Amino acid sequence: MNILITGAEGFVGLHLINFLLKKGINPSNIYGTYFKTFQEDLKKFEINWFQCDITKKRHIFKKFDNVSPSQIYHLAGQSSVGYSFIEPENTILNNITGTVNILGWMRERKNWNIKILVVSSATIYKDIGKILRKETTEVDAVNFYDLSKLCIDRLCQLYYKNFGLDIVFVRSFNHTGPGQSIRFALPNFAKQIAGLEKKCKSGKIYTGNLNIWRDFTDVRDVVRAYYLIVDKGKPGDVYNVCSGNMYKLKDLVGILIGYSKVGIEIEESKDRLRKKDIKYLIGDYSKLQDLTGWKPEIDIKNTLEDLLNFFR
Repeated sequence: MNILITGAEGFVGLHLINFLLKKGINPSNIYGTYFKTFQEDLKKFEINWFQCDITKKRHIFKKFDNVSPSQIYHLAGQSSVGYSFIEPENTILNNITGTVNILGWMRERKNWNIKILVVSSATIYKDIGKILRKETTEVDAVNFYDLSKLCIDRLCQLYYKNFGLDIVFVRSFNHTGPGQSIRFALPNFAKQIAGLEKKCKSGKIYTGNLNIWRDFTDVRDVVRAYYLIVDKGKPGDVYNVCSGNMYKLKDLVGILIGYSKVGIEIEESKDRLRKKDIKYLIGDYSKLQDLTGWKPEIDIKNTLEDLLNFFR
């Protein structure tokens, strides 16, 4: 059985590869795509790497045929809400066109019995305050990233209903851990703290709005959930992946500062503020737990300590 991971060079992809290898899956049966240039640090994962631009249909049809996967984890795409305002066209192209190309290839190879996990996002849920979002909660799009993920969400449903493809898709809430890009809030703050520590001096870190509440899960728990969903998930079904805990971003920054070896002050920067921020976003993972027994295992304090140590 061959497993294909799109966007394997990314934050979640590398953690997924590490998880699969620890599960005893032969590296010769794992295939991972990278976008443009093969980075030297990827060599430590001795799987089958190949370059692929998912926005180009010819890449998908030629290169995926050579892999003949039984399972696909579709992780490739533009994953930052903030960056979607800088590059809205690129966000839509990568997230929507790339997914359409992969599902189109699956449609033509339907007799291959391929199962695919596609990652949507919890940011598409409507703002309903402190109420836990279930998979049945109404959805909406308030930015370009949300729009791309909402389209992916609907595409999965249509390709399942009309073509009978074996698709499971997830709405992932915030997740973090070692290796995450500084485009995201917590790794950005961790890097700033590590930078001050390196200079051995106290100082300020610059943040956006910290008076928001988010549901954070450790990435290592997330990839374990993805594995179980591919194994047990029902075709055409959607699953929340989240912790069920609501953390105030200011409190999480406080935990990071508590691990610091130097004095840290916080300063809100206007450049880091968004025009619109949902104040509360918290999820319900009971559907996933009922199906697989999954629940988050890694404490957020351990996650944040590992994140800071990564940048150190």
